[in-house]
Amino acid sequence: AWLDQNKNCGNINLDDQWWRIPLYLLCSASALGQYRFPIVHYWRGLAVQLVGYEVQYQVFKAIEDRHPDDFMDTATSNTFGAIAAVVFACGLSNVVDKLS
Repeated sequence: AWLDQNKNCGNINLDDQWWRIPLYLLCSASALGQYRFPIVHYWRGLAVQLVGYEVQYQVFKAIEDRHPDDFMDTATSNTFGAIAAVVFACGLSNVVDKLS
């Protein structure tokens, strides 16, 4: 059954959709709410998530044709996205601490 669902994947070219990032931010905001993240800090959480998502998305798009069958495109892009989000979160926390 899981393999039968494969025909539903990739039907929307997200590169052509203006709502790709707003939809991602909306989903991210709902995740922050689910974990009872304080609303006054949403801007930080959304910024970190957006950086991680955008790096992951751009790396995946850049290397997807080179690794069509081994999922290294997914593993690599997820790793780079996570690294970027952590580095950005550390930098953002340093800036916020200095301004507070």
